[in-house]
Amino acid sequence: MAGLRAVRVLLIWAGITGLTHYTSSASAQCFLNPSEIHHHVHPGLPTNITSELPPNCKTLTIDYTCSENGNDFKSLSDLEPFTDYNCTGLIKDNNMDINKTTTVPVRINCDFTITDMNGAVTNTSAKLSWKTTSENCQEVLPELQKLSYDCRCSEPKGQITVKPASDEGTCEITGLKPYTDYTCEVQPTYNNNPVPHGYEVKLKTEPGIPSDITKVTVTVPEHNVIRVSCEHPRDGFHGPHQKYFIRLNDGVKTPLDKCEFEFRDVSYSTTYTVKVSAFNGKLESKPVIKEVSTLYNDKALIGCLVFLIIIILSVVPVVVYKLYKRKHTKSPK
Repeated sequence: MAGLRAVRVLLIWAGITGLTHYTSSASAQCFLNPSEIHHHVHPGLPTNITSELPPNCKTLTIDYTCSENGNDFKSLSDLEPFTDYNCTGLIKDNNMDINKTTTVPVRINCDFTITDMNGAVTNTSAKLSWKTTSENCQEVLPELQKLSYDCRCSEPKGQITVKPASDEGTCEITGLKPYTDYTCEVQPTYNNNPVPHGYEVKLKTEPGIPSDITKVTVTVPEHNVIRVSCEHPRDGFHGPHQKYFIRLNDGVKTPLDKCEFEFRDVSYSTTYTVKVSAFNGKLESKPVIKEVSTLYNDKALIGCLVFLIIIILSVVPVVVYKLYKRKHTKSPK
């Protein structure tokens, strides 16, 4: 009969794999060994598998289904990236199953690329924005619900701040130190596992308010001299410059390289307010305020005493002489 076909299957692996001899009046004989079929997996999503069939078997078709760990069979269009699948093809002739292919391992690793990275910083935070492209998975990129990102900023001393981000292409990292160099990275993750490829950008946070002065010492080495010194951590300026302000009674702010200064020729017996603060060229720390009193004018006092002594020494002889003269004038002859 013209449309009659005969199929002989010689089992090689106990019903798993077989040599198929396919004949038809409409075509030449087709000898098909499933183990000799070459499968080519498209390395992207959505993926497909193409098979090289013998020349006389071109009328056959193969439908593939895949599973992860033997569970949840999926079609090729439903496969996820970064997942190991075992796929098997059903060999058909006019929708009639005639054999199965050998197992085809499939794993699609999407090649993510971070582009257009931008970083906006404050003195304690960094906001990163970016775009993601994929050479082999661009078509399904918006549908990858398990795709997310980790944003991290690390400083040379080793401290790392990590903040998970969604796939919206932005994240904000807080808790950073002012005026500090950071290497910030956006790391793609799929199903909470890092995947290629992360992207790094170097940022420097803005200046912040210097840390408070830790210790202020105020002395009066002379009666009208005030000496001020302070202690402050060198890494506590949080800015480009390391200066100090030391002033009396809200006087002029003159930047000093060292936290020490002497105010000379100030008024005697006067109470002054001393203010000490750190300055980084942009911002000033909260001032430490102390009161100090100068001493009396000892030089003037000594001068007065000397003057009084001179007067006394000058007056006493005159008085004594007058008393002596008066006494002798009244005496009888």
